[in-house]
Amino acid sequence: MAKDKRGDFRRLAENRTRSTLEMIRKLENLSNRGNYDYTDAEVEKIFSTIGEALAAAKAKFSSATTKNRDFRL
Repeated sequence: MAKDKRGDFRRLAENRTRSTLEMIRKLENLSNRGNYDYTDAEVEKIFSTIGEALAAAKAKFSSATTKNRDFRL
């Protein structure tokens, strides 16, 4: 049976993106100050951590083609 790499990628990417977006919506629910107490520093830490993880994941997609760009003479 031939492996359909493109189809596998699309299927998994769509499912994982949907799951990620759902988790972001759940995180957004925590913004209700009527139900939760939090500081601006806590919010900044949450989003900076998410931003770092997102940037690292995005870098992995481009690193396959730019692996040897680290050093030049």
